[in-house]
Amino acid sequence: MNQDKRTPIKRRRQELGYTQNEIAKQCEISQSHFSEIEKGMKSPSDPVKVKIAAALRSDVQTLFFDCYIAFSDQIQMR
Repeated sequence: MNQDKRTPIKRRRQELGYTQNEIAKQCEISQSHFSEIEKGMKSPSDPVKVKIAAALRSDVQTLFFDCYIAFSDQIQMR
């Protein structure tokens, strides 16, 4: 079984064909900060979550709650 290990944020960004830099600019954050958010290394403020969700034409629940579940599953597998 081939599991998709991308986070919901990365998956959605790639589905839409955007680069990290394009989304970061729309959200008024640095590309490196967006990268850390996308990898689950940083937790953005609520206003930034809303901006990311809007830029990715999604909702905060789908992008961030599902991301939390994905990382919880990865931690439990270790």
